[in-house]
Amino acid sequence: MVYTFEVPFYKRFKKKREYFNSEGKAIGLVSRYFESKLQNLISFIIDGYFLNIKVENIDNQLEIKAKHQMFSVRDKWDIDVGDNTYLLECKTKVKTNPRFIFHFGQKEYIIYRDFADKYIKIEDTSTKNIISEWKYISKVPPRKVEIQVFDETMNIHLLMCLFLILSLKYN
Repeated sequence: MVYTFEVPFYKRFKKKREYFNSEGKAIGLVSRYFESKLQNLISFIIDGYFLNIKVENIDNQLEIKAKHQMFSVRDKWDIDVGDNTYLLECKTKVKTNPRFIFHFGQKEYIIYRDFADKYIKIEDTSTKNIISEWKYISKVPPRKVEIQVFDETMNIHLLMCLFLILSLKYN
């Protein structure tokens, strides 16, 4: 399945942005949010310090909520999917090769982008299968992306959240 999204030029966007299925029909909304005005101010001064994401279905019902953990040495997010909370950890050593580990269910997934590569990939660490890819179609803003899903282990709302965190943090 293929989905499309237009990455906003302004990284601190709070306006809801739509993403579309292969038929061009809007299927969800994604936005950043801040839990307080202080978070908003700190994130304005230190770009990307708080990176909280909300993903809603097209009927404005909350699907996924990613909350940046504030007091950790490395970046971590609590990803709320329904009643369950999963952990996303940043394992990046070099900024040009970002790496995240996502603990989902009983498995671990690695989310990564290699240097000078236009793909962000999610891979199952146990089977080495690619679950999904985020491909930049255009290089100039507004950057259009194509999300290709190879395995239905995670739904598109969760994938959008994970890809957007890595994209906003390291682009």
